[in-house]
Amino acid sequence: MASEQSKAGEVSAAPSEGGPSTQEEKLTQCLLGQYRFCVGAVGLGTAYSLRYKKGLIPMIAAGAVGTTADMAYGYFIECAEFRSAASGSDQSKE
Repeated sequence: MASEQSKAGEVSAAPSEGGPSTQEEKLTQCLLGQYRFCVGAVGLGTAYSLRYKKGLIPMIAAGAVGTTADMAYGYFIECAEFRSAASGSDQSKE
């Protein structure tokens, strides 16, 4: 019971700090929440592999391209406000 309370106390204390780790965590969650291009690319890769070329290679290649596109889109467009806030907090450390 005591271990549950200490874990709950640690979890609730971290977000209230508002420090740089919180901004970095928000950026990480935002970046890892991007999945649209990956899902679309795997879907297209699956359709291509069923129609033209049998095997897993088109799906794997499309998934890799989609994941890269998700990370780039998330970093530069979707999560730009978190990125600027995280980089601003990094500069305040120096």
